[in-house]
Amino acid sequence: MELRDSFRVDAPSSQVWELFWDFPRLASCLPGCEAIEVIDDSNFKAQVKQKIGPFQVSMELMMTIVDVTQGRQIVAEGGGSDRRGNRLKIIRASLAVDPISPGEAQVSY
Repeated sequence: MELRDSFRVDAPSSQVWELFWDFPRLASCLPGCEAIEVIDDSNFKAQVKQKIGPFQVSMELMMTIVDVTQGRQIVAEGGGSDRRGNRLKIIRASLAVDPISPGEAQVSY
């Protein structure tokens, strides 16, 4: 399954890029993400809880940053499992920012 979306932000792309690296603030912007804990420079743990229709999932994801294009894009991979043993593998998670104008940016994920 592939999920994609994008949105515009009334802020310069440099400020948006800084937010990408402020994990506690970033967690509050991601639907279903309750917390992000930094393990080291490339690894982090995210607590995710999401309800889709009648289904609800709550899991801890271990993610590794595998590629960074400075000022533009972060790519991570990883996965986790819930208390029942259901597993989720994330092959590629990408978060990108593109400048639209000096005071506006496009965020894609």
